[in-house]
Amino acid sequence: MMRPELRNTVIDEVMKRVRAGMAAPPDDGAELASLGIDSMDIITILTNLEKRAGLDFDRIVGLTPPKTLEDLLTMVEGACA
Repeated sequence: MMRPELRNTVIDEVMKRVRAGMAAPPDDGAELASLGIDSMDIITILTNLEKRAGLDFDRIVGLTPPKTLEDLLTMVEGACA
């Protein structure tokens, strides 16, 4: 299970890039594209998470881009292992 502070960091990074007018954090099943997050935003989110949380996404081989917030949270858990 993901540490609450790490989960909050991920949500914070996602919320910085969601479409204007969306105030509440998305649920875990939210499609990132429906939030206005594109592939460049995902790269920025991952880069910022590496800096903020000390994660290492380079260790994850065969990385499939996340489509939902849950996919992103799972990816972050993998980078913590």
